[in-house]
Amino acid sequence: MKSQPTNPAPHYSTHSDHQRTRLAQSTVATVDICDCGTIQLHLGSITLRLSRAGLAALATTLEDAANELNTRIMQEMHIQPLIAAKPGKA
Repeated sequence: MKSQPTNPAPHYSTHSDHQRTRLAQSTVATVDICDCGTIQLHLGSITLRLSRAGLAALATTLEDAANELNTRIMQEMHIQPLIAAKPGKA
């Protein structure tokens, strides 16, 4: 007899009968929410299914990456940023 996992993975539905609502859209990506609560991030032919917390964490990570890239480009060009870094961020 197989034991059940103590922390099963969240259920991410792929059923086509679920209702989805578009939350945001750009030329690069679209973000939908399913009636089961799953967030779907579509990047071209790739779809990531995330929890709300996962989406928030991903958004923070992408913002941090964009800020770091901007800082590095400005440093290479010897330009001072127009906006000061957030407290606690280098």
